[in-house]
Amino acid sequence: MASTDGFRKAFRLALRRRAAVDVEEEFAFHLEMRTTELVARGWDPAAARAEAQRQFGDLDDARTFCRETDERLENRTMRTELFTELRQDIGYAIRTLRKAPGFTLVAALTLALGIGANTAIFSVVRGILLRPMPFGDPARLVVIGASYSGGKPMPFASPPNIYDWRDRSRSFSGLAAFTGHTAVLTGAGDPERLRGYDVSANFFPVLRVGAVHGRTAFSPDEATWQGPKSVLVNETLWRTRFGGDTGFVGSILTLDNERYQVVGIVPAESAWPVGGAVWFPLTFDPERFSKSRGAVYMGAIARLKPGVTIDAAASDMRTVAKGLETEYPDQNSGLTAVVVPMRQWITGDLQRPLLVLLGGVAFVLLIACANVANLMLVRGVAREGELAVRTALGAGRGRLVRQLVTESLLLSVVGAAGGVALAMVGTKLLVAAAPASIPRLTSIRVDALVLWVTLLIALVTGVVFGLLPARQAVQPDVARTLREAGRGTGARTGSNRARRVLVIAEVSLSVMLLAGAGLLIRSFDRLMRVDPGFRTDHSISFELSLPQAKYPTPEQQAAFVSGLLARVRALPGVQSAGVALGLPLTRFSFNFSFAITGRPPLKPADQPSAEVRVATPGFFTTMGIPVVAGRGFTDADRAGSAKVLLITQQAAKAFFAGEDPIGKHIKFGWGRATGPLAGDVVGVVGDVKQTSLAAATLPQIYAPYDQWPMQGFDVVIHASRDLQAVVADARRAIKEIDSDLAVAQVRTLDAVMAESVAQPRFYMVLLSVFAAVAMVLSAIGVYGVIAYLVGQRSREIGIRIALGASSTAVMRMVVGEGVMMVGVGLVVGLGGALLLTQLMGALLFGVRATDPVTYVSVVVVLGAVALAASFLPAVRAARVDPALAMRAE
Repeated sequence: MASTDGFRKAFRLALRRRAAVDVEEEFAFHLEMRTTELVARGWDPAAARAEAQRQFGDLDDARTFCRETDERLENRTMRTELFTELRQDIGYAIRTLRKAPGFTLVAALTLALGIGANTAIFSVVRGILLRPMPFGDPARLVVIGASYSGGKPMPFASPPNIYDWRDRSRSFSGLAAFTGHTAVLTGAGDPERLRGYDVSANFFPVLRVGAVHGRTAFSPDEATWQGPKSVLVNETLWRTRFGGDTGFVGSILTLDNERYQVVGIVPAESAWPVGGAVWFPLTFDPERFSKSRGAVYMGAIARLKPGVTIDAAASDMRTVAKGLETEYPDQNSGLTAVVVPMRQWITGDLQRPLLVLLGGVAFVLLIACANVANLMLVRGVAREGELAVRTALGAGRGRLVRQLVTESLLLSVVGAAGGVALAMVGTKLLVAAAPASIPRLTSIRVDALVLWVTLLIALVTGVVFGLLPARQAVQPDVARTLREAGRGTGARTGSNRARRVLVIAEVSLSVMLLAGAGLLIRSFDRLMRVDPGFRTDHSISFELSLPQAKYPTPEQQAAFVSGLLARVRALPGVQSAGVALGLPLTRFSFNFSFAITGRPPLKPADQPSAEVRVATPGFFTTMGIPVVAGRGFTDADRAGSAKVLLITQQAAKAFFAGEDPIGKHIKFGWGRATGPLAGDVVGVVGDVKQTSLAAATLPQIYAPYDQWPMQGFDVVIHASRDLQAVVADARRAIKEIDSDLAVAQVRTLDAVMAESVAQPRFYMVLLSVFAAVAMVLSAIGVYGVIAYLVGQRSREIGIRIALGASSTAVMRMVVGEGVMMVGVGLVVGLGGALLLTQLMGALLFGVRATDPVTYVSVVVVLGAVALAASFLPAVRAARVDPALAMRAE
């Protein structure tokens, strides 16, 4: 615009002096005043006029500026008016809700329950599935596993293969390896068994994890065979055991009777694998490294190079694996590499159950909204007279709708505040009740994003449950509304229809939730009926680990176990005791391929494999595992005697179908420097569930502990007295033998069983709670609508009774109204349940998603609850006094 600030300031002053301004007159006035001012200063009149014209511009510029100024002022005025009206609406809504404390309390609590449950579950889903992992650029981290002939990927591979993957692949900026390494910490308080890992020097740099103090990368010297002994320590262990001493880095720890220097402290939130307390350098004996290509026990992680996709990396790794298969056909035949995003690898099994829970709790919120909408509809009908008066006084429909929606939004915000409080408590309870096997539990919390989502839920629900009642309550026929309000009736067909639809929706959603919960309950019942293959009563176990530095030879390890079992069996109340490598139902895996002597040799990919266990003779008696053929282990099965093995019934069926396995010779691809694990089958024992009750029973082969001693093992005791007292006595016995050993993982076999089914129980309980809440809310909805309809039809009911209708007929009529709504809801809900429960197939065991028993039970239970909710209003209707009803009319 050409005009200067002079006219703008003058025009603004003019606007302040008067409400309306004639632009041409105002422009001419200020132009003349400026010209006169310049002439008074000695300017020539013509020059003064030209200068004033230059300063103020032309009339078109002035008109444009004035029009823009008017628009800005008008918009500002509209915003001010809107803000004023909104403030008035909020104030009026607060006063209105305060006048109806019962309605406000019920509606706010209902919403708080729905919003709180959703917020808590969303916090869990966000913490486990959505929250970024505590590593640098975690989206580029992958786990590399192995798969034989396209089978299920394994999270492990052999060390030579992993190192060849690192050297030959072109897709990764770094590839690191790791494997388990438990250790006993001594010299600083009581001995403590720590979960640890051997990791390659670049392990934490690949994760991009920095140190709290010191460093997280091992030096080249530390990462070499028999190099300086160093260790990384978890921040949690540093703080709890060593008081957070800032001079801790550089100190010496005694781990497994060897001295290690602490070189760094790993941040607690970035410690990986989860549960790790210490990390050692991963090193290999050069003489044995090249011979271990068939030993599959090590994990691998990698970081993708910038611009490289998962698919490109997978293709690259398949090419590398193909080359290794060609070079090493004896060990790598049929073996390929699999690349999986780290987040998917960690949380893959949890996505479906968590999303099912999130969907279930969303149904609870919808039902809560429907209930509150019903309350708002009833309240809206009661306020029709008030709204009609306001309409008669000039209030527009939009203004009234906005007022009512403001009330519902305010109510939802109050409910959301209560929901956040419930969510904070509920989230802590969920984390405390969740099985320890669920990863990333420490990441679950109500954070800023969760609060924003809660606010969004509150706003959406406020509009959802407020808009329909508001539109129903605003009656265009003012005269009729005032006339009906004066007669004491407010029944409206549209409002009643809306209430019925909301109840039908509630029942339908409840059916879907009850069907899902019922399927999980039936599935869990079937799961608990599965025979684990061992007894759990009056039995307890604990873990021990013998340090290599103190017990370097198999003979020393076997001698220790023999002495330990002798002392434990002599304890009061102990009936039997045994030692084994890996307890049932603990997800322990020690799987190897093998060959059966006398059969044609097979390629590695075609060789049979089985879970290998090592056990003492007393283990089977203690666990209640029967010997079904041949014999069990005896004290004669010692080092130097003939090598023997036991197989399970499943192994006999899988590997020796149609023939007697006793006497067959088995030779494994794994062994020690003294030779491979091998022996003659001398007996068949009962099957036990190794990974979970729901998983297929795996073939297992047992070797005698004395012939194949292990540094780490489980001790199992069956006793007739208090199990914790027995363990206390066992601790004292162990301390007398070796005071540097630490007893870990003390748990009864009942607890082992409970832990194995903790996740399905957790999902079942949560979904069942949601279903129960939904059923109660639905029953309240049915009761509320039927009770309201009875109140609205009291005159009609009174006339019916006066004309001779019996109490039974009246009750049948009222209950029939409820049955109609519930019946429609059941039909719609069953159809939806049949579709949605198909998504739960992976969560079910021994039950189909279309299980008829579940659906019949849902119909019976929900139908009975709905009938009960209809019965009370029906009794009240049957007791209507005709005279009072018609007198009131």
